[in-house]
Amino acid sequence: MSGLSLKAISFARWQKAKLDEPIANQSFETLDDLDIESSLFEQAATVWNQHPVPDRNAIAPWIKAFCSRREQLKDDKTDKFQESLTNFITHLWKKTLEEERDTEVQNWLKLAAFVLRNREIKLGGQG
Repeated sequence: MSGLSLKAISFARWQKAKLDEPIANQSFETLDDLDIESSLFEQAATVWNQHPVPDRNAIAPWIKAFCSRREQLKDDKTDKFQESLTNFITHLWKKTLEEERDTEVQNWLKLAAFVLRNREIKLGGQG
């Protein structure tokens, strides 16, 4: 393999290894199919860093509030995005140690943004 390409790592496969639950996989696939801008996930990671969710019951209201303040979610995508992201983060929340939750959620959101941008990283001066 010439160079390292993060695109080559199937996000869904990596996510499945972490969560290993059909509902979480389905939630991610739905997020992946919604044609959402990568900036939305970057914004979510930033807001999560500033205002993390205190417990699992606050995930859905947090996501609803986040989505209500995003102009790129003013069409029929909003409900499906909210439901899928809520399911995904809820399952991630259940599978992650308490002291790692905030970082883990932020990392997944940042990775989603990265993958949506379809970037490739090549090492060793390969172009």
